[in-house]
Amino acid sequence: MWSPHTWSNGYGLLANLHAALAFSTCPYLEFPFDPPSWSAERRDWLLPVTIEIAEDGTIGPPEGPGLGVVPDFDALEQYRIG
Repeated sequence: MWSPHTWSNGYGLLANLHAALAFSTCPYLEFPFDPPSWSAERRDWLLPVTIEIAEDGTIGPPEGPGLGVVPDFDALEQYRIG
């Protein structure tokens, strides 16, 4: 068995979620959610939507192509240099 671990941003979570879904022997996916300091909003700030966590702790992949989301490049604009 293999269980991916991500303590990253929303894109890291989505990449590991897709990897976990690709393997039939993956029982768990460890992902960052430790409110109030590490909330879903903080983790997913660059995503156009927050990845929803169900009451039972499960998550599902977005329905779009690829990772399922389109990057929010406007959210990065404030960090542009030059």
